[in-house]
Amino acid sequence: MAKKFISTIFLFCMLIFQNCTKESQSNIPPKIEFLKENGFLSQDSAIPMGEKIKIGIISQKNDENITFFNVSLENDSLKTLLDSGMNSEKFVYHCNFIKTNAKSDKLIFFVMDKNRNKSTISLSLTKTEVSKFGKIKNFVSKNIGGQKNSQFGSFFSLNEGKLFTQNEASQQQNLIDIIYYFDIFEATLSSPNESDVASVFNDLTNWVTKNETRYHVTNLTEKQFDEAKNDSLLIVSFDQTLAKRKAKYVSQGQIFAFRNHSGEIGLIKIISVEKLNTGKILIDIKVQE
Repeated sequence: MAKKFISTIFLFCMLIFQNCTKESQSNIPPKIEFLKENGFLSQDSAIPMGEKIKIGIISQKNDENITFFNVSLENDSLKTLLDSGMNSEKFVYHCNFIKTNAKSDKLIFFVMDKNRNKSTISLSLTKTEVSKFGKIKNFVSKNIGGQKNSQFGSFFSLNEGKLFTQNEASQQQNLIDIIYYFDIFEATLSSPNESDVASVFNDLTNWVTKNETRYHVTNLTEKQFDEAKNDSLLIVSFDQTLAKRKAKYVSQGQIFAFRNHSGEIGLIKIISVEKLNTGKILIDIKVQE
């Protein structure tokens, strides 16, 4: 009888403890809002296709740290642009976005704290009827060498339209957009902020400025690429939800869309690939001015 009484008391205390624990957990969600500063868009707007905008987010905890951040794009479907785990009291996030060809793009920003309290804000971009297309730069028949190529450098600047060796690139880090190498994923298009590139070019570990370019393969034909005279094809071809930090297994005849750290969109046509780290890749590039 005494044992049964003690067990009942113990169970009762446990229930009280659990209830107290639940009550002590805050249900106040973290704060999230748009940055309202010059150069940042913070409200629903109507803009033409291809317009570049900059959005800033600031989020701060209430009682518990923020542990998850997500950015999604909703137009014809819901696509994830960013998933990020963290453990932060506060963070600021900047992103560049280019208006797609969809009638409306809705950008959704979501945060969650340790107690799974959630907050969301969104911004809608409606496409205007009239879109102005911009000029493009053309870089024709550019040879970019693999990491062991002694004739051609592996580092390319879209701003300069110039090829650099590794030593030269180390002195001009802010100019480098594209890096080429031949390694585990064979012919690879990369950039300084890509995760594996420093294992190929060891000096990049010490770089201060690491620009990022993102790529994805398209279904465009070489004829469509060759006939592009302004940035309209470039804009409709680039899909932010598909773009990755590296383009793997690059092969002749493929057309890749890309966006660099400055937000310029472009296309790359693969003319030929020498499948050796001492070889080279021959490409044409079209990029927004």
